[in-house]
Amino acid sequence: MKQCMLTRGNVTARGVTMARTQQIAWLPDEFAVEGKAVDVLWRKAWDEGWTVHKVYDQHLTYDDVRQSVVNQRDYGASIKP
Repeated sequence: MKQCMLTRGNVTARGVTMARTQQIAWLPDEFAVEGKAVDVLWRKAWDEGWTVHKVYDQHLTYDDVRQSVVNQRDYGASIKP
């Protein structure tokens, strides 16, 4: 898994344009590709329209990442292709 910056820019909803948003996430290697579009599952709801903006050099196994958040309540982010 690699640490990535995800962005979602200039989203228009009901005629209102919202500014660019970004978040940091750990993604499996097959999704950690700059420019790849991904949807993020956050607290049981799919949040669509994200793009992998930057892939950082940090690399961990899934178990390493999972262990680091095991004590955080209500954590449940994952992605779908």
